[in-house]
Amino acid sequence: MKVIHFFSIHPYFLKITTRRFGKTSKSDYIQNIKQAHHGFLPNYLLGDLFKSGKLELQVIPVEMSQDIKSDFMNQYLSAEVWIFSFMDYSVDFEAISTFFKDCRRLAKEYNIKIINGTCAPRYQNKISTVGQFPLIAKPKQNGVPQKSIAQNSTFSVLWDKKQLMAWENSIADSRPLFVLEPYYANTSTDQGLYIQERWIVIFDDLTVGIRISRDNIIKRKNSMTYFLRNRASLRMDLSVLDDIYPAPDTLEHAYCDDLDLWELRYKRLAKFLNERPNMEIFSLDVIFHNKDFFIVDSNEHTFEEGTKSLRALWTNILYTKLQEHTVNNNTKR
Repeated sequence: MKVIHFFSIHPYFLKITTRRFGKTSKSDYIQNIKQAHHGFLPNYLLGDLFKSGKLELQVIPVEMSQDIKSDFMNQYLSAEVWIFSFMDYSVDFEAISTFFKDCRRLAKEYNIKIINGTCAPRYQNKISTVGQFPLIAKPKQNGVPQKSIAQNSTFSVLWDKKQLMAWENSIADSRPLFVLEPYYANTSTDQGLYIQERWIVIFDDLTVGIRISRDNIIKRKNSMTYFLRNRASLRMDLSVLDDIYPAPDTLEHAYCDDLDLWELRYKRLAKFLNERPNMEIFSLDVIFHNKDFFIVDSNEHTFEEGTKSLRALWTNILYTKLQEHTVNNNTKR
């Protein structure tokens, strides 16, 4: 099975690669970029499958502003599967739409399966009423470099009109880089702690990371995370882990049997996928607020290493789906 994985280079790594590794040859530069993105999904899952000999893998880092051209994919027509992990790094929406239209045409002609054939704009919640507060100000595109924004923090919570005006004055010419959305918060019963869910989706499988922080803007670096899966998947998960670990003694994630809460998650996820049907491997940042789930961010290419047991499950899910796609394509060939 020949798989080619195309991923967009995060602007942060474009900025630091030369500083971290020094000036190198083109081949070394590409290798350093691959190494810098090792902890991203689905990079390391594909890497694990390659190391185990289950697939032939080619990895192509893509500089979105330069490589998204109509003839870019013509050199990769020998693959059985194309997997894309593109983020919205200020790429022209019309250009990326044309690119994926060309990809679908080529894939149909050469019997290549496309996975994650999308690069959707950052998910945004609409402000429902005039004068609605609190609001959150955040970068309009995922991955906007820090140096492009004239302030120390890329996210700000604005509680009233006075704070809004002060924030707008403070950012000056950077205002077009930002968007305002309703601010949702789920505070725990322990005063001063905030909770956000990180949904990791691999095809139709859902894992939930519960992030806990003392800061109202929750990020990976200021929070602790534990992972949950639906209790209904426990029997199947254990059968997978039994094959990988002959005598497992510790699970590094938990199972939750709150069926009503899981049903609400699946319902919200289905609505999201109805709006963005080509997303298959991605993550969502979600807040449980007033007995409902609100998506506050979406990522087609995300840093999420999970745990050893989750990594085994996610790798198995990905490989099973790749096998299904390959069988279907081989039938057509």
